[in-house]
Amino acid sequence: FGLSHDPKTLWLHPILINTMGTSQSISKKSEMDDAPLSPHTLSQTSIEDKTWIGVTEENLLNDSFTNEKYYLLRLSRDAPEPLSEKTVPTEKFRDRLKKEQELAKKKEESFVGIVDEDPREQHNVLVSKLVSTLSSPKRTMYYDSVLQKRISILKRIHLALSRENAREKLFPSAPDQPNRSKVSVSPVVRMTIRLFVTMLREQRDLNLSALTLSTLNEMLKSNPLLALQDEPQDCLQPFFDWLMSAVNNTAYDAFIRNASIEALIAFSLNTGSLVSILSATNTLLHLIGDKKEKDGGGSLRMVSMLKQLADWQVDLALSPLSKDRAYGSWTILWDEFMDTNSVSFMSSSTHLATMAASENYLYIHDSCGLVKCGTGFLSEASALCTVQGRIYARNSAWNPDERGWLAVVQDKLYYRSSSIEPASLVVLNATTLEEIGRIFQDGTGSIPTCNNSHLPFGPAKPVEIYNSVSNRSPLVSDGRYLYIINQFQSKKYGTHKYYVDTYDPCDMMKHIKRIKLHYPESRKSSAMASVLHPKCLSCSSFYSNGHYLVSVIPPPLGTEYGYDSHTYICRSFSLEDGGFIGNFSIDSPVGSATCYDSLNNVIWNYSSTSTEVTRYVNEGLAPKHRFSNVVVPVILPDDVDQPMTSWEVLISLLGILDRLSVESMPSFSEKNLGIKSVQSEKLWEPFCVEINQNTFSLLLNMLRFCLDAVYASPPDSIEFSRNSQVVLYCLRILKVNLFRVAYSKYKTAKSLLEKCHASLTLLRTLLLDLINQHSMTTPNSVHNHFHLVQEEACQVFTLGIDLFYPQSEEQSNFLLSILNTREAMGRGMLLSSLLHRFANQRNPSYILLPPKTRDFDDSKIFTPILTQLVQEAQNVTLPV
Repeated sequence: FGLSHDPKTLWLHPILINTMGTSQSISKKSEMDDAPLSPHTLSQTSIEDKTWIGVTEENLLNDSFTNEKYYLLRLSRDAPEPLSEKTVPTEKFRDRLKKEQELAKKKEESFVGIVDEDPREQHNVLVSKLVSTLSSPKRTMYYDSVLQKRISILKRIHLALSRENAREKLFPSAPDQPNRSKVSVSPVVRMTIRLFVTMLREQRDLNLSALTLSTLNEMLKSNPLLALQDEPQDCLQPFFDWLMSAVNNTAYDAFIRNASIEALIAFSLNTGSLVSILSATNTLLHLIGDKKEKDGGGSLRMVSMLKQLADWQVDLALSPLSKDRAYGSWTILWDEFMDTNSVSFMSSSTHLATMAASENYLYIHDSCGLVKCGTGFLSEASALCTVQGRIYARNSAWNPDERGWLAVVQDKLYYRSSSIEPASLVVLNATTLEEIGRIFQDGTGSIPTCNNSHLPFGPAKPVEIYNSVSNRSPLVSDGRYLYIINQFQSKKYGTHKYYVDTYDPCDMMKHIKRIKLHYPESRKSSAMASVLHPKCLSCSSFYSNGHYLVSVIPPPLGTEYGYDSHTYICRSFSLEDGGFIGNFSIDSPVGSATCYDSLNNVIWNYSSTSTEVTRYVNEGLAPKHRFSNVVVPVILPDDVDQPMTSWEVLISLLGILDRLSVESMPSFSEKNLGIKSVQSEKLWEPFCVEINQNTFSLLLNMLRFCLDAVYASPPDSIEFSRNSQVVLYCLRILKVNLFRVAYSKYKTAKSLLEKCHASLTLLRTLLLDLINQHSMTTPNSVHNHFHLVQEEACQVFTLGIDLFYPQSEEQSNFLLSILNTREAMGRGMLLSSLLHRFANQRNPSYILLPPKTRDFDDSKIFTPILTQLVQEAQNVTLPV
């Protein structure tokens, strides 16, 4: 039946499975014919259901329409088949009518198709909560006159939608016929939200309002993140506006206002809109600032939603080795290490080499031994640029006759092969290529580690484990973790299964998780099929960015997947669940060794027969592995029902957005070398990027509010620390949004700049004032929040200088003013940041000689800037 994975229809799967199972039994089929989603009922109610699906929100909220439809529903009871005048009133007919009436009564009390087994159901939970909670209290005039009727109509629309989705699965359109019109937006969600808005506005009984709001909170919190992402703005905005007004309405009691805050945050996370989240946090921030709410503003139950957000990961795409992503190639310069007594530097086997990358070096193991060569990239740590292809170190005696697996994390190389028994890994110094020590499976090696005897962590050789036979186990790294790919052959079926085990080399090789590589289909035939050819582990290369794993399969193994005997293919898998993503054919032959460079966000490929290295630019963003406390992890309570104060919710929410903003920034080389990923040009990312006028105005409002509190508080106070942390979070969110709009090639971004001009001007002034403030803490102080804030402000200002000063002449004049202003407190940090950016431009000369937009004297800019730079170089006043 090809069941869809669309979250809007996931709740239908158990129903369809049950429907399919009924065809196996005639007795069961007769009972299911009367079921609301049986094939018989679906074929008889198509026209009527289309009428119900076409009901507009205006009609739903119209009292005359509501009374008319409710009266018709009470008469028909939604019978599966309309009664005929020629029907004979037999005993069998009376029994059937009685069953139909009982069925209709059950449908009125609970929605059709509600299942609890599926964790990703949202629309059915949303509706069922509405009915079960609002129908249970004692009857009120409002319930009898309005609410009960609208809920009954909503249930009938839900049933019609369920049937329409089921028809698409059971009766697909013929290929030569046009597809049936589909409802792109679930009317249940839209009408439920609009119904809530109307209910909350019309209700005068505060008890019923509180009950309705509590029900809404339960529904929103039960939804997965982005559940309302595709809903139209005309549906969401009125509801958001009402919640904002309820939060700020002092006529409501504390319970209703707190429930409104919870609904506001949950609703924002359901939409994924950064503007909505910032609106909620800005409102919460000002409520906390009120003298009446200095204790935190009451208790909020947001742990479950915040845990979902904390688990959210920015999707980092990993490109195949396609020709359009190639960014040049170069050969290794062997002259300095040529030795007549050394082994050949040309490999005799096309499948012998392996490689790893770290910052501005490549590490290659081949029949030449182990070598360290430069990539031509700039080192972020040392500010030094290596020579492309130059050999900086070589260990020619390191296992030249075998294929090993090489990975690098920080300053250590990890080597794995079948010849290092009893060791599992050999650790080498990344600078000298000399051995440091060995890691054993039981943790007793010269380098102490965890005991991984229960895992396939041993040497890469055939080993029997889990009643299966395991062969080679390649080693790859994303720059932070080590991934070992294990192959097992079932003794019973003879098929091969593949598992990926993740280990943390920074935490004594602690085992993180294990996933199985598999096809996404749930059919038994697919589950039994091998996702890789058994020979792939011995002759393929692998690379990973921590989110995806790609296997580069050489010919003729591509024939196993429908390609000819001369085609190279890249086979991609998700490292979240091991699911197979797809195959990508490669236009031209590639080398036998491949690795991913997480710092520079490029993929390196090495051909051992020609000693040629090719660089491929990755289309996604690079993972951020800084091995430091750049992002402070957010710690949430274990108990999802534990209440949190408003400050705890605010800091936790902004802290998670801070992490997502850092992960959504480009890599070091992408900012400085002009290498752009496709993802870095997007103008919208869930929760952290939304190029909108309101985004900058809200961030400006929050920064102003918190900076005022920082300036008025002692450096060792809690208020100073809290507000400084909020400022730091807001600056990082601002930075990623400024980068996206500054470096975007889309005309949409440029047109938005005109609307954001006023906010950007005020942000420029605020950042300069912040940078020039007297530092209240020192870099080595325990309370060094403000120093970190100033450093971040310098980075934000430097990154957005093209937006703050669009003309080159304006930038030159600003640089000259900074050089002439020696008394400013943050002058050194800002000047260092600006000069570093200008120095990495492809043509930085425009700063000294800007293009003439009007008549002016070049000497007024060129000579003073050059003079000041020479003086700065002589005095060495800039920080190193």
